[in-house]
Amino acid sequence: MTDLATRPIYTPEQIKTAMQASGLIRGGTGGSQYNRVKISGQSFMIDDEPMPYNPKTDKPAFRAQIVDDITEYYAKFFADIPAPDQERTLARAIGRPEISGKMCKTYDADKPNAHRKAEDGTACVTCPVNPGIAFEDLPPEAAGQRCKWSGDLDFRLINSETGELDSEEVYTLNMSSTGVIEWQGSYKDQERGYVSERNFKNKLALLAIETYPDIPLTAAIDIANTALRLGGVIADFRILPAENKGAGFKWMVPSITPVQILEVGQGAIAIDTAEDKPAAPATADEGSTDDGTLPF
Repeated sequence: MTDLATRPIYTPEQIKTAMQASGLIRGGTGGSQYNRVKISGQSFMIDDEPMPYNPKTDKPAFRAQIVDDITEYYAKFFADIPAPDQERTLARAIGRPEISGKMCKTYDADKPNAHRKAEDGTACVTCPVNPGIAFEDLPPEAAGQRCKWSGDLDFRLINSETGELDSEEVYTLNMSSTGVIEWQGSYKDQERGYVSERNFKNKLALLAIETYPDIPLTAAIDIANTALRLGGVIADFRILPAENKGAGFKWMVPSITPVQILEVGQGAIAIDTAEDKPAAPATADEGSTDDGTLPF
């Protein structure tokens, strides 16, 4: 191991450049249709059981093995009942009655049709609620809601007592745009999360540098990126509050901190919790969820 006094010191820009070269910053292919995880207050609801985060002790809600990077997409749910004060459903108002009661998605990984065509073949540019539409131009039936940046994250639970996988069961956490920013930042800022000073990807890069101090920066981050995509990253899950003071509302954002990078192909997963360190305090941004920060 390299002595602490002789370890190389990297600037945030050097780390960001290495993350971009590795492909760690952007991406996410695949996805799943496994058990969906919901958020209720400061608890994750898994199999209808609450798994709460305790902000007083900073004890994570749970620890998990991340299966892969998030699957990014834009999505809009078309309710099968009209919005308040409206006579028609949004689906009928825009001439797509067949989408009523369903989720319409367009995936980042669906090249070259990413954000050009929805799953049913509809051209996104023709949709009156696509992310590029100004809020004031949305049809009244949309109730001020348009297609939004989202992401799905697959993970397996780790038993807090044994430090091993509970089972092979895979759970899927759906993230809104603020959750995706907390995971990997935005185009404007690839270091910060939405409610944390550093997003998950940035924290993973720093963990890689700490774990592999004797190899070049880019090589360390390449290892972390490969591990992330092959189920080799262990992370703690929390829920942190966010607030938009201008709009006068609050909500909760999932915040994930990597704690260990496994050797890819490593069989048993046993986590040493003796050296766990509490995460740095996080504070909510006062920014908005304006899609101007999103890559559409």
